[in-house]
Amino acid sequence: ELAAKSAPDGYTIFTYGINQTITAALYKKLPYSHLRDFTLISLYATMPNILCVTPSLNIASVPEFIKFAKANPGQIKYVSSGIGASPHLTMELFKSVTGIDVVHVPYKNMAQGYTDIIGGHLQAMFSNLPGSLANVKAGRVRGLAVTSATRAEQLPDVPTIMESGI
Repeated sequence: ELAAKSAPDGYTIFTYGINQTITAALYKKLPYSHLRDFTLISLYATMPNILCVTPSLNIASVPEFIKFAKANPGQIKYVSSGIGASPHLTMELFKSVTGIDVVHVPYKNMAQGYTDIIGGHLQAMFSNLPGSLANVKAGRVRGLAVTSATRAEQLPDVPTIMESGI
């Protein structure tokens, strides 16, 4: 709101990210218009999410994950960094597209969620790639697919969701 109401004099720059997009989609009345009150200067970064599962699940691909979830409706619990956050909404979209039934377990932050995924208490998550990278590379979680149009340079062996048939 502060950025939207600032004088349009070129001295205020606001970084508009996924959280502002989500907020605009979730709330009908905001004290600003995300379309009218901001002017795009440049896209400066993109960050895919990655679908990860606990290594205790014998699942190595997105089709295997979907098959397991459909055979065990409501049995997979997935972690997110909170209701309405990017990882939560990414899984909800994935559920809608694939027709699976998995249970949302929102956490206050992903650090707590990683502990439960690594420990096998929860089975799956979508998370931002940078936050998952070390755990995927170390084998503490299994990366099944990234949400970008192309494979992530940091994990060239992890396919995209589209390559996985979704």
